[in-house]
Amino acid sequence: GYPVDDTLGNCNDYGQYRGEERDFDRVVRDKNVSIVFAIGNDRDADICSNLPRAGYYTVGRPASAKNMISVGAVAAQGEISEFSGAG
Repeated sequence: GYPVDDTLGNCNDYGQYRGEERDFDRVVRDKNVSIVFAIGNDRDADICSNLPRAGYYTVGRPASAKNMISVGAVAAQGEISEFSGAG
């Protein structure tokens, strides 16, 4: 996915659904193709001071598209890793 950071001015991109995500969804639907994106490993990182970094809206674009397979990280115990995007 795309980097999200205060310095890039795109902190509001977390969890957003825009044109590119819609295009990926159309490819999945119309061409019957699976697309996989990393969900991101910065949930608790101090990169966007204006947003909470836990819970919802921790997935950057384009992994926030609805028909993607978005892959996060899990800890050895099978729980979501504390640094992985949560959804």
